[in-house]
Amino acid sequence: MKIYTYLLLTLLTFAFTSCDDTEAGGTSVEEMAGDWWVTSTPDGGSASAYFLINTYNTAANVPTEMWLESNDDPNGAIFKVKVAVDYDNRAFMTSDFVDNLFASEGGPARVKIQDGKITENAYTAPSQSVVDKITFKVVLEDGTTYTIDGYYRTGFAEDDH
Repeated sequence: MKIYTYLLLTLLTFAFTSCDDTEAGGTSVEEMAGDWWVTSTPDGGSASAYFLINTYNTAANVPTEMWLESNDDPNGAIFKVKVAVDYDNRAFMTSDFVDNLFASEGGPARVKIQDGKITENAYTAPSQSVVDKITFKVVLEDGTTYTIDGYYRTGFAEDDH
């Protein structure tokens, strides 16, 4: 009889735990988050080859901030910083110079992000897919400014660089 009781309790446990109807939700900055193929152009210089950057929510998961990360810029502007977000206008920036979390990996100690903007359906990728465009400026403390410009990663092989 003990075995039947044990089996019944086991079945009931599975029945109550396997019927979870919760749906996974997005993050607070999901319309601005993702992988982006971009180029970097220093003032007076020429554009780099394409490289990936990332935008994603912070641990606070609020619509007023996100992480902006570049760890592969051929021109040397590698950074990871938290930026302020105006989610309704798809804009982002830092109000002043902020510490760069990638400074120990060869990036500048502090950077300022200016004029950050994500524009919906404003770029035609090599695959002819119409995707979102990202653009912003990275200012170093020595005055060097990089213009970052690119598009949302589609996942199509012909769009990967």
